[in-house]
Amino acid sequence: MNFNCRPKWITMSGNAVPAPIFRKDFTITGNMEKAICKISGLGAYVLTVDGKRIDDTILNPRFSNYDKTVYYNEFNLNGLSAGTHTLGVCLGRSRHSMLTENTWGWHKPPWDTVRKFILQIDIYPEKGDSQCIISDESWYCLSGPIRYDCLYAGEVYDANYESVGWDIPGYNAKGWGKAVISDPPKGKLELQTSPPIKQIRIILPEFVQTTKADSALYAFNENTAGNIRIEARGQKGASMKMRYGEKINSDMTVNSEYTGITGEIQTDTYIFSSDKPITYEPVFSYK
Repeated sequence: MNFNCRPKWITMSGNAVPAPIFRKDFTITGNMEKAICKISGLGAYVLTVDGKRIDDTILNPRFSNYDKTVYYNEFNLNGLSAGTHTLGVCLGRSRHSMLTENTWGWHKPPWDTVRKFILQIDIYPEKGDSQCIISDESWYCLSGPIRYDCLYAGEVYDANYESVGWDIPGYNAKGWGKAVISDPPKGKLELQTSPPIKQIRIILPEFVQTTKADSALYAFNENTAGNIRIEARGQKGASMKMRYGEKINSDMTVNSEYTGITGEIQTDTYIFSSDKPITYEPVFSYK
């Protein structure tokens, strides 16, 4: 482990239920030879640079006993030009800080469940000294549009809480708070060398059947693990629920009953902020 610039584990004050988002602007002063990013986010994170995800993997870092081992990921950020750039981080719960009661006890683990992350980016210019960007109290933070997330229960996304452009340069962070230093996890930081979770193919539904006036069944005719991507349109304040399961009820609705989880399981909810078309893909749930 080589976080030699002494970055801090940071969090959002209060540890509220919604997924917190963090942003930081930084400047590259000359032509860059390479840049290496090291990051761990508990329970899971999404990292963007100038509004774009750095790769196509999900639910990083891998699960662990966080009192013993905390994995971090390493990425090359080559291709950044001289000028101002913006880092964006969103934190989900994963198995680290799950709220939904479940048979396996992930909702009451022995470790500290405050969502937090640590980051260091080493920037090596073609000429001159290297530059180091770290996680510290200078980052801004806010509760984001993911109002609830659970690997088992699903995700609630409310587009009315979106901050358009929050992770690109030039955004005005007025009204945002400042990140606070968090106690580090007890586990030792180790580089994740196991393969990450990532999309390997796209599956289209075999058939679609309207089951009620406001409901439809999408059948894929195979068991798989992954997420959905859906294009939809609705009225401001209206919600769209997506329920997943391996069985179909007699009325052609999805049977998602399961005894291991308290409450709804495998149900994503999207709340519209306008009547404009949207594309939605869950971030921190897993089917």
